[in-house]
Amino acid sequence: MQKEDPRIKIIANQKNMGTLYSRSVGALSAKGKYIFPLDSDDMFLDEDVFQTITSIAEKGYFDIVEFKGIASRKGNKDIFKNKISDTNWSRHPYNLVLYQPALGNYPLWPGKTIHSLHLETVYLWAKCIRTDIYQKTINKFGKEKYSRHLTRYEDILMTYALFQTARSYKFVGKYGIFYIYRPESVTKNKIKVETDIYNIYYLDIMIDFVQDRVENKKLLVHLILHLFNRKSFKKALNTSLDLYNLFISSLDKVLKMSKISEK
Repeated sequence: MQKEDPRIKIIANQKNMGTLYSRSVGALSAKGKYIFPLDSDDMFLDEDVFQTITSIAEKGYFDIVEFKGIASRKGNKDIFKNKISDTNWSRHPYNLVLYQPALGNYPLWPGKTIHSLHLETVYLWAKCIRTDIYQKTINKFGKEKYSRHLTRYEDILMTYALFQTARSYKFVGKYGIFYIYRPESVTKNKIKVETDIYNIYYLDIMIDFVQDRVENKKLLVHLILHLFNRKSFKKALNTSLDLYNLFISSLDKVLKMSKISEK
């Protein structure tokens, strides 16, 4: 494919570095104006998706344009014959936190206010993102953080960070992506201790993007309380002294933030 199209670049990690690292290295190498993140279990519905979405982004000067998707809930076999559903999972608790009044162009409609809006999905796919915004977000992470071997929910982490960096966002109703539900995927096979380790790393990265916003602080507290309530959390902390110290350091930073109650 590279021989047929010189725009294609092959970037090979010497070892498996996880999804966050691979996405980041790819995005930092990108030369185009926009990035469309795509998972291995997704595909675009037609060739017009790129032209339609990027035209909207260009016309409105939007940093992020999100579009709709449909999902197959029964695995990979005969996917178009399976029951499909809309991928609008807007009731996820993270969604409201991602919206910030400073972000700008919200898709308002009658009866809706900025404070009642929800993202269509917290996931990275089904979004068109300006390359410079993506790269700015990754550089704010710093290599020592995006080089961690994070795979589970790394796209939610990146979405959170992107929405603290972007200046404008728009949602459009076009169906552009097909998501194939795979029961064997990483996010479906939840290893408790590993999940807790990921969450400690997420907490450490998210602190860098708080921007003294109350909504963001609530999310950090929610994540900390979630960890404390998990029986596997103590075992996760005991996996290494570095991880334990990282969590204590993150906890200390959150407790020192303004408007964080003693509770």
